[in-house]
Amino acid sequence: MKKISLLIFIFIIMYGCSSTAVITMINDKNSNPNYHGDNVPVTLKLYKLNGVERFKEASVLDLNTREDAVLGKDMIDVSRMQIAPNDAKVMATIKKKDVGYIGVLVMYANMQNKKIKSAIRSKDISGDNVTFTISSEGVFITGKKKGNIKKELINGK
Repeated sequence: MKKISLLIFIFIIMYGCSSTAVITMINDKNSNPNYHGDNVPVTLKLYKLNGVERFKEASVLDLNTREDAVLGKDMIDVSRMQIAPNDAKVMATIKKKDVGYIGVLVMYANMQNKKIKSAIRSKDISGDNVTFTISSEGVFITGKKKGNIKKELINGK
């Protein structure tokens, strides 16, 4: 009886862990040089979304000035943060069943030739965390283990 109870307890713990995901941001050391060559913090927004198409099509200007109108009912919530070069922060914890997609917008000192948006479907997050890495090329989804991420929904620049 004790073995069965222990197995049920372990199953409940494992199920509970897989139903949430921690969203972590890592900002590389030289990701955001300003016009003077100084490495400065990036500003980013994390969007909890029902759908991702409007986010994918939206411009930076639209997302900064009228995100409610542009994203409409697709937007559940948005969080803003600045992160210094060579730093990492946990930005949010989500319940996968309550959030369809996670979208990230990164605003650099110089936005040219950078991938400024990234998104992933919540159910495509393997395990209990997903990491977005901010580099001089842009923002990309990375993981601790190979194969941690099934599919990034916004590719290219």
